[in-house]
Amino acid sequence: MAFYIIATNVKAVQTIANIQNTAGTTTGTNLIAQPVGPNGNVSVPTQSQAFQLNVSGTGSVSATMQPVVSNDGTNWSAYGATVTATGFNGGSNNIALTNAPFIYFSAYITAISGTGATASINMSA
Repeated sequence: MAFYIIATNVKAVQTIANIQNTAGTTTGTNLIAQPVGPNGNVSVPTQSQAFQLNVSGTGSVSATMQPVVSNDGTNWSAYGATVTATGFNGGSNNIALTNAPFIYFSAYITAISGTGATASINMSA
């Protein structure tokens, strides 16, 4: 199982365009590409992917993320439902999506609120 950090310390709402920069963006979102096999083909995963959203800040904070997938790294589609994390001084929530035959995975923050709120997204596959 591999563990990926997709976004860290995001302070503002993101758009799907953020994920196309594999070097990262100012808001920290990255795409995750599946490894290339010895014959040059992408190894499409057969196991599930688990996305985790964490939010922190002062007082009541919340954040929402949308997982997305692509087979070409350019055209993205929503993958599963949005995930919301809420809490007092922080919170987390996750979603597991099974048998996903896609090459690229990512996620972005669609909403964030609260004093000093920052959000982070992790994925394991």
